[in-house]
Amino acid sequence: MKHFKKKTQQPRSTFIPKAVLILVDEENRIGLLQSTHDSNLWQLPETTIHPKETLEASLTQDCINEFNLEIENLIISNAFTERQEAFEEELFIVTTVYYTDLFKFKENQTQIEFFDLEHLPLNMDKEHLKYIEDYNHVIEKQFMKYVLLNGQMF
Repeated sequence: MKHFKKKTQQPRSTFIPKAVLILVDEENRIGLLQSTHDSNLWQLPETTIHPKETLEASLTQDCINEFNLEIENLIISNAFTERQEAFEEELFIVTTVYYTDLFKFKENQTQIEFFDLEHLPLNMDKEHLKYIEDYNHVIEKQFMKYVLLNGQMF
């Protein structure tokens, strides 16, 4: 007699790679743009990966196309994973947070505004606020490491 195992339906898993950019100007302010579809929340520039491109290439291309912004020297700050379920499918949104202070606008633009870390808008996208807080923590750790290695105090 043959024994059959009952197959259990496992949800399909889909991974969605996404990139978020923290622009830092010469005054250490953060570049934000105001969303036109999410209750006018302030957020960081972001993109999803384009077919046959890296996240960096997709982010660079979207910055040029959407904001007339040329970016260089992208540095990874951190990566975050969020799990969601939709229609018997598991979605894993993998967000890589990049930062740079090497950028220039090709033309005058009014979409991106710069804010001090201590004076971010009240209507911030909560997820993007988490990325900014994490970035700030990463920068503080790098600064402390620099001070310890060089024996300098200011």
